[in-house]
Amino acid sequence: MFRINANFTSGGRAFMGFKNFKRLPGFYVLSVLFILMTALMTAPFAFAADVRDSAIERDASSVEISVIYFMPVGSLSNPFTQMAEVGIHLSASLYPQIKASRIYLYHDRHMDDYVKGILAAGDHAYIIGIGSNYAAIFDDLADIYTDRHFVVIDAKATNGKVKSIEFDNFEAGYMAGAAAATVTKSRKTGFIGGTRNKVILDFENGFKKAVLKNKVEVKETDIMVEYIAGGVEGFSDLAAGEKIADKMYSAGCDIIFAAAGASGLGAIESAKKRGRYIIGVDSDQDSIAPGRVLTSVIKRIDSAIINLAKDIASNKYDDKPIIYSFNNAGLTFSAFRHTKNKIGAKKYNKIFNALFSK
Repeated sequence: MFRINANFTSGGRAFMGFKNFKRLPGFYVLSVLFILMTALMTAPFAFAADVRDSAIERDASSVEISVIYFMPVGSLSNPFTQMAEVGIHLSASLYPQIKASRIYLYHDRHMDDYVKGILAAGDHAYIIGIGSNYAAIFDDLADIYTDRHFVVIDAKATNGKVKSIEFDNFEAGYMAGAAAATVTKSRKTGFIGGTRNKVILDFENGFKKAVLKNKVEVKETDIMVEYIAGGVEGFSDLAAGEKIADKMYSAGCDIIFAAAGASGLGAIESAKKRGRYIIGVDSDQDSIAPGRVLTSVIKRIDSAIINLAKDIASNKYDDKPIIYSFNNAGLTFSAFRHTKNKIGAKKYNKIFNALFSK
């Protein structure tokens, strides 16, 4: 039902253990390694200044700090989870005084019981939940464990004792919609969501707004929307993602945005076999189907985790909320490596201009 991983050693050298990597699907291993390499090489997209500063400050404190990460619920193949892994790995290397454990919950049933049980058995100073599933649970626990620090990432807590690190998911959806509106020829676009939670609904609403604003001939009925499931299983069903994408492409869509975690990999497979466009999400998915993934809307959760670790390690942590967006490089496009020349400079520039004129 859940798995504990506490392999981070001084300098972050364990990197989850190669033996664990071997048990994972090949595309997951390659994706994590690729993202890790990209995070190291693409400084402009990874809050490079902060990371460089972090390297200088990493020896500022030798006091060990115990941190536990509750990872995104569901499949390890979720690109959102992969980006979180990158941030945790790099933080372990930059700040060896932080001793981190990770908890993986594979479904959202009885989550509060699992979390409470784990906290009762440990003494972690910082409890970090990645994903919206943890917000309500942490709101309650923060009043019980008053000597600990609670953080939710990509979620908004209502208890002021819980630090909220949010991403502007409406803007992320808008970015995808601007790209879709610019390249569509059929004037029919599609949105696939994993499940109807606030994060994914914000993605959907931003996507639709951008398409309608940047392609005035399009009507709202031209935007096809479908959700995979009512719970976290909607982020782990590749077959359903492919089936829905097949249906949308057959109905005339020529580009789809799938905010559906690992289920989106199925939608990418559909785009690949049908020769249509799709927009990746959360991590750089361009190379999964070169020339078919137009671009990816990258949620820099890796950088958000590194910045949080920096504050913890340097004793600068506070409970003030943070919102990452396009303006502060918390959201970025991938580099259009396989499609920039294909769509041409005019459309490429138009996509970015749409973001600055919204």
